Amino acid sequence: MHGIKRKVRRLGRRYWAKLWKLRFLVNNLSASKEKPDLDAYLQRLFFILGAGRSGTQMLSGLLNLDSKAMVLHEPRFLEDRATRNLARKSRAAAIDYVGRYVYADICKAVRDSNCSEYGEVSGTLRYHVDALLTVFKNADFFILARDGRDVVRSIMGFDFYTETSDIDGDTAPLPGDPHHQTWKEYNRFEKVCWLWADSYVELLKYLPSDRIVLFEKIISDYSYCDAKLMQRLGIEVTRDEWSAYMSHKSPNARILHSYPHWKDWSPEDMHSFDSICGAVMQQLGYNYHWQT
Repeated sequence: MHGIKRKVRRLGRRYWAKLWKLRFLVNNLSASKEKPDLDAYLQRLFFILGAGRSGTQMLSGLLNLDSKAMVLHEPRFLEDRATRNLARKSRAAAIDYVGRYVYADICKAVRDSNCSEYGEVSGTLRYHVDALLTVFKNADFFILARDGRDVVRSIMGFDFYTETSDIDGDTAPLPGDPHHQTWKEYNRFEKVCWLWADSYVELLKYLPSDRIVLFEKIISDYSYCDAKLMQRLGIEVTRDEWSAYMSHKSPNARILHSYPHWKDWSPEDMHSFDSICGAVMQQLGYNYHWQT
């Protein structure tokens, strides 16, 4: 019975998310037909994008400590996930989604608040980056990265690429991707490695390396966090506020992990990670090794 309820719930979420076009029309029946200009409302608009399990919820909460800013964590979680593969396969479809639904959603959030800065920290929009850059030409963009070994370990505790996987399980290499031909031979661990690596391949295709901010340094080095990110966004969070915030675990942090720490991975897992993720780790600035 529990399994049936879970399946019905998953299907409900999936199809509800795919109704974004209908909800866009309903939500905007009472709004002005003229497309509002966000620049008239905001001093700054920004997007910080990364893979899932990379500290996006933690960072959105930190930046929200500045009262003049509204910083949301994945406000269209279901819709962004439901349109992920569409965005990967069709630039026009991605621009349609971002240009209509995302734009209208942000306009409503900004109009309903008194914020002068609006930002989103998101793992669900990473495959929409090209469309975001096209639609929001004056926005600031950053890449939030976290050591891929920690992310892969965390994702292995969820149902990605399992029989019960919902939307994420159908994200796979497209034709032309070097992993496309061997995808069917990959085990679950290798598929999760690919998902992490491909997320940053996509982001680095459109955003320069000076826009990378490292999760590990954000949570351990106030000066880095302030200079690398907050000052560039006009966000003001004091060292004491940062320290107090970092003293508490993010509500999205996992306490228990079902997969071993990467120091205890098998030689086969280490080799797979190196093969699939090694080059991307280097691009992000992680000169990693397995001994520490």
